[in-house]
Amino acid sequence: MRPSSPSALASQPLMDGRPFDRSRAAEGGLTPLDVTDLVAAGILRQPVRGVYLDARVPDDLASRAACLALRLPPNAVVGRLTAAWLWGIDGRLPEERLAPPVVECVVPVGRQPVRRPGVRCFVAPLGGDDVCEVDAIPVTTPHRTALDALRWLKPHMALAVADALAAAGLVVPEVLVARVAEMPGARGIAKARYLAALIEPRTESMGESWLRLRVVDAGFPRPRVQIEVLDADGRCVYRLDMGWEERRVAVEYDGEEFHSTPEQVAHDRRRHAELQDRFGWQVLAVGKGDVFGRSLALEYAVGELLGLEAQISRRAW
Repeated sequence: MRPSSPSALASQPLMDGRPFDRSRAAEGGLTPLDVTDLVAAGILRQPVRGVYLDARVPDDLASRAACLALRLPPNAVVGRLTAAWLWGIDGRLPEERLAPPVVECVVPVGRQPVRRPGVRCFVAPLGGDDVCEVDAIPVTTPHRTALDALRWLKPHMALAVADALAAAGLVVPEVLVARVAEMPGARGIAKARYLAALIEPRTESMGESWLRLRVVDAGFPRPRVQIEVLDADGRCVYRLDMGWEERRVAVEYDGEEFHSTPEQVAHDRRRHAELQDRFGWQVLAVGKGDVFGRSLALEYAVGELLGLEAQISRRAW
């Protein structure tokens, strides 16, 4: 008889904490309806499309690799956004993370790409330095993963993923610049070359990557990031996302999570007022709505503060 509630189903470890798909659910005494109910109750999670795992299992490298083992086709390598995810970087927009990701993989030239629900397979050259193993799962190395992101993702997401991999200490920007230089004429390489030169390991959020790219795309000097504002005793009082110290101008990305409530907005206003009155900094704070879209208001505002003219007539992304 089927248990009466999801909590009854979860009274014992589900599948001994191992990932499973619906075809293997019966081994643990679970019907397809049980799986649906347990996901809805938050007792199971779906790390990748079609694979389920007890929610109490830590979301770490080992568990992610075990989940991918159930979806990876023979002779394929975990690649692109799924490789970034395995390395700890979720390269999707926040609103895209509500659904479990499709597994992206790469097969070497000469192999037939696999067509399977929940799997997106690409054909590409794979050198010996491009692949490593994580818990016996073949995956593109962090540098190859970043290189693929720079070539194939939209510019703002490509830079965000590469910045995050660099911030995690997984890639070295200079190595990526050298890798890109070795691929003249390859598809997407012109964009990759431009973006590789902009990678900043001290970036702390996707929003900062997006904002920095908007600023540089407009022809403004590349801003310095994570600027410390010191008091008379040399103590760091504030830290600015990015800016131009010689002009005392900064731009900051205010994400909704930490800058949306009335209390947070009031705190930001006091902070900006003190930065200007006490330290002489002009701070332009922008949100997601300012960074995305067709308007060039952001570029015009930055140009006005810097006393420079934006070298752009329309948005590139």
